[in-house]
Order: sequence, then structure tokens, then C-alpha cells
Amino acid sequence: VVREGDEILEITQKKSSISKKKCPFGIEGEVVHTLIKADSIEIWIESKKGTELGDKLAGRHGNKGVVTKIVPDKEMPYFLDEKGEVDSKNSPNYHNENAPHTHVEMLLNPHGIPSRMNIGQLLETHMGWVAKYHPKDNIRQKAKQMGAPFADVNLDELSKWLKESGLDEYGKIKLRIYDSKNNKSLEVKHPVVVGYQYIMKLNQLASEKISYTSAFIPRDRVTLQPVRGRKIHGGQRIGEMETWALIAHQAWDILAEFLGEKSDARVLGRSRSIPETLCALIFYLRALYISLEFLDASKQPISPTKFHETPYLNIKGYRLRTIDPLKKQILTSGDVK
Repeated sequence: VVREGDEILEITQKKSSISKKKCPFGIEGEVVHTLIKADSIEIWIESKKGTELGDKLAGRHGNKGVVTKIVPDKEMPYFLDEKGEVDSKNSPNYHNENAPHTHVEMLLNPHGIPSRMNIGQLLETHMGWVAKYHPKDNIRQKAKQMGAPFADVNLDELSKWLKESGLDEYGKIKLRIYDSKNNKSLEVKHPVVVGYQYIMKLNQLASEKISYTSAFIPRDRVTLQPVRGRKIHGGQRIGEMETWALIAHQAWDILAEFLGEKSDARVLGRSRSIPETLCALIFYLRALYISLEFLDASKQPISPTKFHETPYLNIKGYRLRTIDPLKKQILTSGDVK
């Protein structure tokens, strides 16, 4: 068994030359095979990795996502099922439900269907339920064939099979969830789609993706930021998606530090002329046939071509006027208060 930092290879070229290789960062397990080649040596390390927060999962219809929470079975929603299990009162999974029931194993975000328009996963879910729970063996076999790729699907038959399998015609059932505070089960108001899907675990593991750094690592001489590279405990790049994730967790101080103090300069030169945003606003309004004019001390409009040389404090007023879309002429005049 090797762990991170253990020496796994030693190469001696001369009596005074010794090269050692250590187990890579984040890798640990049991050495199961060693292959010596002419120009390289391969060491195979086997390790068992259970599902953790942040691991990536995917289905067979382009549906994918990451694990956001892992809870015990008794905290997962469940439905009453004659073929389900009855928890013993002495069992740690007991949650004040004495009737046979079955817990769902995974909760999927329903917003993943309209965003990717992959309703095939719904068909797989319904067919998987019928193939397992329908009382007739020939119907279960038909469901397996109808759920195959490019197979013809009779939706009327599917709705009928779902009702015969214990669900409604839409493949939904009312779930229950255990309220640990009040020690009772609550039934949801609206039924939920349940069924079976093939879910695969991708080789995108959080334990192999996580990266962190300290204050005592090499830094770039130009940007003074940590160097890149997970093997040398380099820094993690904060891109657009990472920024949205930090915003979702309301990490405002971290964002202010990453995007401010540790990014660009904190003190920048400030232009005293009319800002470009106001100039852009003028042209946006002109596209709507509205003329926005800034007035100087003599109540004369300031031309947008002179904004860059006109101090912002010289604006003494403004007025809005409509523009004739055919003649491109200003129709009305007057100050707007």
C-alpha cells in the first residue's frame, strides 16, 4: 500500500547518481502490477473510491451533474411499496414507518430536462419502472424492447402499463419524507416521477480535482500569483464558472479579494470627462427614437463628439425629445423635469 509522498521508484544510473520518484499528489492505493519497458517503467496503483461530494455522474442521454449531498437512506424520500422492505424498530434506518416501502436512491434536478431537451431520460425512467414492477412478464419484456434505442414507443400503452404498475398515467407517485424533528413522515403535495435509469460515475473525481496552495510556494514574477500545476501544489484558476459558484455561495469577501486586491490594481485613474456609459445611453435611446441631450450653462446641447473634452461638472441640465422615424427630425422640444 502506497500513499501520497511515498517513494515508489528508485533508478540508479551510476554509483553516484540516484533518481527517486514519489507517489503523485492525491494518489494512494495498492500496487497491483509493475511493467518494465525499454524506456519507461509503469506502476499500476489500485484504490477503491466511494462516491463523494463533487463527483460527476452522467446518464445515457447527455444528462450529467455533480453530487451535492449524500444522506442516509432514512433521510431520503420514499414511497409505499408492497415489494419493499420493513425496517426493524431496532434498526438505525428506522424512521417511524411500519409499512413496506422503498427509498429513492438519487434525486435529479428537473431543470436538467428542459435545458438540454433530452426527454429520452424520461422514457428510460418510465420503461425501467415498467420492466421491474409490472405484474405480467410479457409486458416487462415489451418494456425492455421498447426502451431500446431507436425503438417505436406507443405512449398510450406506456400510460396504461404505468397505471398497472402502481403509478399514475404520467409515471408519478406521491413520496413521503421523514421529519426527524417531529419524528413523523410527511407526504408531499404533488406527485413526483420515479423510475429507473442507468447512471454512470465519470472519471471526474473531486478528490483528484481539488487543488490548494499555501503562502510559501513559487510565484510568477510578473503577476505575483501562485504558479500553475497541481503536482507542485499550484494555485487554482478562478474563471467565469468558478466565479458564479462563489457567488452562489455568497462568498463576497473571497470574491472581493480574488477579483480586486489579488487581480488588477486597486487605485486606477479616474476620467473627469463625461463617462462613456452616458454616451452609450444616448445612442441606445436614439435607437428608440428618443433624443437625450445634455445642456451646458447656456442651455445649449453638448455634442456627443465633444464628450471626451467636456468636464462632467459642466452638465447643467438635460432634455428628452422624440424623433420622427421617417424624417429623422426632432419633433418636440422642452425640458424634462
